[in-house]
Amino acid sequence: MSIYAIATPRANRFRFSGPPSSSVDRKTREPVAATTTAKIIYRGYELGAAFTYVGLKANVLEFMPPLTLTEDEVAEGAAIVDQAIADATAGKVSDADVASFMMW
Repeated sequence: MSIYAIATPRANRFRFSGPPSSSVDRKTREPVAATTTAKIIYRGYELGAAFTYVGLKANVLEFMPPLTLTEDEVAEGAAIVDQAIADATAGKVSDADVASFMMW
């Protein structure tokens, strides 16, 4: 199975090269707010994943997996990211939860 074949309802695009580009809200086509990105990262950490943000507006998720990553680990990671996005956008992570991490 290819990583390109792994998709979840909210995390369905993986890119391996090139400069980071803004993440956008699928409904409004507006850039995702940096606070939303912070909430996704925070919730992902709570669920067991480690990733960070990049991009001019701090709204692109960046993953740095080891070269020994298995297909099962990719699927598990994608599921965690999907759940983190769902939880953050559903309001399960508050502004207070991420206030100490907001450097922008």
